[in-house]
Amino acid sequence: MKPSMPTRRRTGAPALVVPAFIAAALATATAGCASGSGHPAGTFYQPSASPSSSATDPAALARTDAAARLASFTPPPDAVRSAGKPSGTPSALAELPVQEGVSTKIISTGWWTVDTAPDAVYSWLTAQQPESWGTIGSPGTGVRIVTFSKPPTPVLAERTITVSIAPLSETRTVKTRTVLRVDAQDVYRASKPRSEVVPVTASLVVNIQTWSDPAVPRPSPRPVTITDRAKIAKVADTVNALPRSLDAVRSCPLMRGPTLVLDFKDSPTGPDRAVVQMAPGGCAYVGVTIDGAPQPSLDAGGVQTEGGLVGEVAASLGVALH
Repeated sequence: MKPSMPTRRRTGAPALVVPAFIAAALATATAGCASGSGHPAGTFYQPSASPSSSATDPAALARTDAAARLASFTPPPDAVRSAGKPSGTPSALAELPVQEGVSTKIISTGWWTVDTAPDAVYSWLTAQQPESWGTIGSPGTGVRIVTFSKPPTPVLAERTITVSIAPLSETRTVKTRTVLRVDAQDVYRASKPRSEVVPVTASLVVNIQTWSDPAVPRPSPRPVTITDRAKIAKVADTVNALPRSLDAVRSCPLMRGPTLVLDFKDSPTGPDRAVVQMAPGGCAYVGVTIDGAPQPSLDAGGVQTEGGLVGEVAASLGVALH
């Protein structure tokens, strides 16, 4: 069963230049797809521990990571940290201007003030962090934004610090005091419960459907039955190692090619214990149904083509895609 695609939404003021992970996703979408998966495209995703058995709570891990990165933030010289939002802070800084519209995110916020003009603060931050992405905020707000990114991990898909810079007070001629809103944001992958684990069964029916021309009706699937338990276990382990897809907006244009539908059964003619669909697509999702119940889609790590997960699974089973 093909799952509904995840969605990503952004809130707040529009920006002229977006943070690194956003820019990368948009660039990929322009080229034909966008994944934002945080791990290499076209490879099996192998986390250090099975998502279904990890003792670490992903939300707690994200909360700890965000707090630690906020604590390690280096403000401009002579900046003073505030216990809360300073009085006189512009309304444009009421929320994080650029944030992930996903349910699995943690944001840790801190405030600083400094007797330096906003442009000078912006220049200092971008000079200290050459890998940062700077932007002018929404026109008329006077907000400047700088975003820094840390490498993702198997659990933490996105790790950013966004610094929003705005005048706190000003004279008629020059802005003399600046407020900094600093947000450490982590997007984490939720753990998969045991109920989402694909079982190792005695039989696996592989349905191969080739299709390349939208003007031509899809041909009937070509079934191949596998009874080699070692091969079945390898494919089940591969699927179970995939993380859940983020519930985020992604551009997923059609990519033509063979589709694999894997029916895990206790016998070749028995009912399906689990069904796994690997379809060509820019977001490389993997659909899973267990005992007739659709499960959250999984992330295969990038563009899914014959050279990616589809091809690797077919090769491990010894079946031809064409």
